[in-house]
Amino acid sequence: MKNVSKLNHFKQTSQQTREVWNRNFTLLMSSTILGSIGAIAGIYALSFVVYEQTQSVFASALSLAIRLIPSLFLPLIAGPLFDRLPRKPVLVAGDFCNGLLYLVMGFWMQFQPFSYLGYLFYSLLLACSSSVDELAYDSILPMVITPGKEQKSYAAAGMVYPLLNLIMMPIAALLMEWIGVPMILISQGCLSLAAAWVESHMRLSHDLKQNIKEITFKSWLLDLKKVLAYLKNEPGLLAFFIYAAFSNGVANACSPILIAFFSSTPGLGALSFSFFSVAESMGRLLGGASQYLKEIKPSRRYGFSLMVMIVYNLMDGILLLLPYPFMLANRFCVGTLGSISFSLRTPAIQSYIPESMRARINSFQTLLLYGTSSLLILVFGWIGDFLSAPSVMMIGAGLGMTVLFFTWIVHRQSCEKIFLHFGNLQKK
Repeated sequence: MKNVSKLNHFKQTSQQTREVWNRNFTLLMSSTILGSIGAIAGIYALSFVVYEQTQSVFASALSLAIRLIPSLFLPLIAGPLFDRLPRKPVLVAGDFCNGLLYLVMGFWMQFQPFSYLGYLFYSLLLACSSSVDELAYDSILPMVITPGKEQKSYAAAGMVYPLLNLIMMPIAALLMEWIGVPMILISQGCLSLAAAWVESHMRLSHDLKQNIKEITFKSWLLDLKKVLAYLKNEPGLLAFFIYAAFSNGVANACSPILIAFFSSTPGLGALSFSFFSVAESMGRLLGGASQYLKEIKPSRRYGFSLMVMIVYNLMDGILLLLPYPFMLANRFCVGTLGSISFSLRTPAIQSYIPESMRARINSFQTLLLYGTSSLLILVFGWIGDFLSAPSVMMIGAGLGMTVLFFTWIVHRQSCEKIFLHFGNLQKK
């Protein structure tokens, strides 16, 4: 009887795995892997190059802020379009353009000395392409997920980037010495072109082809008004979006601070920073795997997610006050809890938003995310030239806790409703 029970359990597990990893979901994840492998290595390497060339935290912060500028206006234009036009061609075109830009930058750096202004211009072009590509990905992902398998699918998708970080961060530190930044960028260009080819093989029969209409400025403006009216009546969604904007903004703003800290602290450096990121990625993998294997009850999801946010901010605040081994443990814990919280929040939010408005709502969230990040990056970059890195991290943690109180805690009932709504959908 035990053998029969084990066989039935194995068959059930295999069936569930096939349902999660359907053809379109597998192709989308494969293209994500191809598009991210070199990008992680390239961005990591360029971050250190910029600081080493300028020796300024603000200059490093400015280069990061420049990459966010397109995300301040492109989502407003692209969001309404994506709710009316097929999304796959946009995703394919985005990765194709990314590939060409990486190739051009790689060959340019191979034969020309580093130029800070040239790097800023290149970052702006790449950010334009990446912003549209990211919005297309966010709109397509819910379409390729098997109904009823949302949480497992988002958990699997959430593990892709941490896994690549885990693998590529140490490799990137070595590749900087072995082959140099130009060859890293050229390699990424080839991988992005391969990602576009993989995405072109997805079959999205319900990709809004029947909804293609004439798009005018009047209809675009009406779409934006509908989004604002919808969010006005959904304080829970707005609370999620506002806190995520500040949380991500603080994380992005502290990135140049951390790079400067590791570059200027004796005994640390680029390789130590890579292991620093590896620890967080390992935590995210563990957190994602736990949600893939076992789900948290809907009634507990809000409380657990809130606890994660509080711990996350506290851990960020004390990060640079710890010895290096404890920093790694700190990042591992943060990565684990953050990944679990992501796997709970994202499917709940995406399933709550009507599909007909999903791209527009996501574009508003993207605008909020990158607008806040751009502002905080510049502010923290300026502060970072005057205050110590640990002090800046503590300021960021204090800001995060304050925003958390006025969003998640003040609007508790509205936030909890979104988690419970997703739980009810899973029961159907």
